[in-house]
Amino acid sequence: MNHHQLEIANHFFWDCFDLYQRYLLSIDKLYVRKSGRLKCFIDLRIAYECILKASVVYFETSDKSKKNLIKMVEKYSHHTDKLEKDVIQYLPDDLKTEIEFFSKDIKKLPISLRYRLDTMDYIDALEEEYYKTVGQEHWLDRFAELVGNLNEYINTQLQSHSRVVSLYDVFEPGELLKQDYNKYDWQREKMKSEKLQKEIKES
Repeated sequence: MNHHQLEIANHFFWDCFDLYQRYLLSIDKLYVRKSGRLKCFIDLRIAYECILKASVVYFETSDKSKKNLIKMVEKYSHHTDKLEKDVIQYLPDDLKTEIEFFSKDIKKLPISLRYRLDTMDYIDALEEEYYKTVGQEHWLDRFAELVGNLNEYINTQLQSHSRVVSLYDVFEPGELLKQDYNKYDWQREKMKSEKLQKEIKES
């Protein structure tokens, strides 16, 4: 377990936490309208994806760099079924059971359902699927419970690494002098270059 794993897993954990809390705050207000209900589901669905990504990073066994860990996660895109496959072995049996219960349904509910156009077309074409899943109160409540329980489980794992440390406890000697990987560095450098070129032209 390296510090990059903890950092990235922690980011995805908080993404899940924030989205899950937004779901809890929104569901009572948006429950009645189908498009609003599906938007609440999408918050849950992305929260689920995020906590699976946190899990994949946390349980990664090879000593990958930050850049390679990020690239590894990005390759999953929104494919929750692939994330489930790679992480399920590390989870408690009760969470495994729930993931297996929801896996096929989640795969059938596309991330594009955040748009009303897609929502209405989906319900028109696949009304039976809608009422078996998001349109059923028990199904949605049970899925929300799974997301909350996964979030709490990964929170417990991350907390086991939490302690008061100095920077020298966290980083290897000399590592503090290195610039850490930032996936948007290329944009920063591009903007600096464009600004410099503009200043040269104006001078």
